Amino acid sequence: MKKIIATSCILLTVLAFQSCDGGTSIENSSDTAKSVNILSDTALIIESTDSAFIKSTGVDKYDENFATEAANGSMTEIALSKLVKKKGTGKVIKDYAIMIIQDHGDALNKLKMIAVAEKIILPETVTDLSKKIIDSLSKKKGINFNKEYITTIISDHKIAIDLFTAASKECKDSSLKNYAVQTLPALKRHLDYIEKISDKK
Repeated sequence: MKKIIATSCILLTVLAFQSCDGGTSIENSSDTAKSVNILSDTALIIESTDSAFIKSTGVDKYDENFATEAANGSMTEIALSKLVKKKGTGKVIKDYAIMIIQDHGDALNKLKMIAVAEKIILPETVTDLSKKIIDSLSKKKGINFNKEYITTIISDHKIAIDLFTAASKECKDSSLKNYAVQTLPALKRHLDYIEKISDKK
């Protein structure tokens, strides 16, 4: 029996290069997740009785990127909506925020289960851009807070709907494709609801 070992030397070399390259580093968890996903496809221990080969792990790169963006989106929506509980004014918008926290929390948990099965590394924190958006909202008060929250949620959900619509057609992994298909209705419902709230302001 021939044993072929594809070691993790490539992974270690790249990480060492990053740490020595003038002190530069990956700035946020989302970028880290994408980098680990790329590198994990290059290092495996393979055993074969017939011929040597290297088998890729995880899923297609498009699918990995979709999962990473979807995770960041849900975490961002949850963080924004948690601010409403403290700073928002009015029962309608607070009830909406509670729905967002619940729905996106459920969606994120489902995505994490798929990620474990498919060996996808999801970000643990939001991107730097999302952090800036959350920080900007946290500085608002009263009606101005409500307006910025509504504007941000509308924009984010339009982006998310485009992302999930594309993924429902383009994802090669059946679990991720089904996830995109099943999550889309809730995203569209969220957008429709918040646009109605906005029209009343």
